[in-house]
Amino acid sequence: MLGKLFKYEVKDTSRIIPFFYAITAILAGLSLLAGKLELGWFKVTSSALLLLVGIAVFIVTLVVICMRFYKNLYSNEGYLSFSLPLKPHLHLVSKAIVSFIWMILSVLICLGAFFVALYGLGVDGKVWSSVMDEIERYGMGNYLYAIIPMVCLSILYLMSQIYFSITLANRPRFHNIGAAGASILLFLATNVALKIVETILTIIIPFSLSVSLTGGFDISLTAQNMVGYLMNNINNQNPSNMVIGLGGYTFDIIMVCVLFYTTGRMMNKKVSLR
Repeated sequence: MLGKLFKYEVKDTSRIIPFFYAITAILAGLSLLAGKLELGWFKVTSSALLLLVGIAVFIVTLVVICMRFYKNLYSNEGYLSFSLPLKPHLHLVSKAIVSFIWMILSVLICLGAFFVALYGLGVDGKVWSSVMDEIERYGMGNYLYAIIPMVCLSILYLMSQIYFSITLANRPRFHNIGAAGASILLFLATNVALKIVETILTIIIPFSLSVSLTGGFDISLTAQNMVGYLMNNINNQNPSNMVIGLGGYTFDIIMVCVLFYTTGRMMNKKVSLR
């Protein structure tokens, strides 16, 4: 049954999102073709449009994911979805996995559009090559791979907050408020509260990365917190290292699990359709 949910989820979400991928690919092709034919005005125009469409791809994917989650579970379709012979939280599992894949693809499409658009606007490969050379010169090349898990965590964190907010908004106590309004307000409240806690934990928890700023770019784990680092270097104009707190990232990982778990529990027991 879970496999059928995956199949149905992919089929339903693929009605819109790939259409924007195709538009992005067409604009990218036009931008590159205009560059080959040296059509200056057309290259700039198509590159600017490509940049906008690349951003729109990410936004549209996010909107489709939100609308699909609400419509399939908490609108009239929800009566059918929750009547299926499976645990309600399995809907969350299937939607989360499919949505995560779409989000990753959209991020890659957005980045590809960004690079092609910059190329069309005059930022060629030599500039990127010099940037990469500088990164390698400071020994930071391997650390670029850390961006991948950070992006994945950010997407999961955002999805967990969205699903939690939409599900919480469909509990009986929020029925007097519109579904969209309640979901948006709850999302904003959840996001702000988590950001505050994340910032505090990033600063005070003694778990961080120490980045050397002299004699190479060396990174090591340290038990120093950012408060101690700031106090020790408050009058130091040329610090020898920089401390980046990891307490916030640890909190984010925990909260992704907590929010998904809580959402699943509410779906199983405490959600009522409008």
